[in-house]
Amino acid sequence: MFLAVSLYSTTIALTWSKSTTTINNTIWDVYTATEADSVDSGDTYAYTAKLTYPLPRDRSCYLWINPAAAALDGTPTSVAMFGGYSSDFALSVSTQTVTVTDGALFKTIEAGVQTTAGFVILDPSDNVTEVTDKIYQLPNVPYIAFGAVPDTTFLDVAGAVIFFKLLIPPAPQKY
Repeated sequence: MFLAVSLYSTTIALTWSKSTTTINNTIWDVYTATEADSVDSGDTYAYTAKLTYPLPRDRSCYLWINPAAAALDGTPTSVAMFGGYSSDFALSVSTQTVTVTDGALFKTIEAGVQTTAGFVILDPSDNVTEVTDKIYQLPNVPYIAFGAVPDTTFLDVAGAVIFFKLLIPPAPQKY
């Protein structure tokens, strides 16, 4: 479920893990994209594997960017959302050049991946009014992935770093 990266690469391949959390007495799915070891000052791009969970088309999802507010960069970092249309969808990166297999860049999200946490709403409706840094349309594709690129390079961060958390609320109850 992750993309391999050369040991000498200046990119970070992030893996997804799934958990659940209870919010207001309801169970939400949580997908977390983490760099397990550390972030080095020479790293120039962080990207996720495709999220294989089918995203809901009937409700919004919530994306935390740098939820622990780790000091990743001294300036705001650009975050991109990619959409994939087949099971072969994948990102690969070589020195800030992103290659997308069976997909495309959907949208660049400018959010605070630096020393603060960013938060955006991903809405699946076709008529969503996008609000920069707040609300974005979720692409109608079976797979998504994210990438983060600092202004120059990331700062050194020891230990595990969570880059993204995607929160998916439960389906609305039908009575």
